[in-house]
Amino acid sequence: MRKIIHLFRRIPSVLSFFINNIKELQSMNIVRNNKLYLVLISIIIGVAIILATMPLAAQAKPLIPTDANGPEIEIQTSSAQEHYNKGLQYKDKGLKYEDKAVYEFRKAAQLFCVIGNDSKFQMAKTQLCSLEPDDAECAKKNCTE
Repeated sequence: MRKIIHLFRRIPSVLSFFINNIKELQSMNIVRNNKLYLVLISIIIGVAIILATMPLAAQAKPLIPTDANGPEIEIQTSSAQEHYNKGLQYKDKGLKYEDKAVYEFRKAAQLFCVIGNDSKFQMAKTQLCSLEPDDAECAKKNCTE
């Protein structure tokens, strides 16, 4: 917040600098009177845009490009498979662990859907629906719904 206040305090000095330079350009007949206002307005708009985008630049996160077959998809696939396997383990343990199994199958179905693996989504959905038929995932026929 202090930086923003400091920037706003400096605006008059920055604008006066530009105005003085424009007056010098005008005295050398580089900028005529009718164009002076256009130059001033464009400078003010430029300063406003720069000040408006500063908070956005501070919040920006660096983008790391990933290949379509990159490590991100492999991680999601293995994570989805782990959730599915955990769900099977919890299902085999009995009624005491049924809630955990439902959670793991639901998570696996969501991850398989994100990846776009419809056959594994159907497997996870089948397991989920066998434990909890009223679940929202059971109503879906495929990932796109």
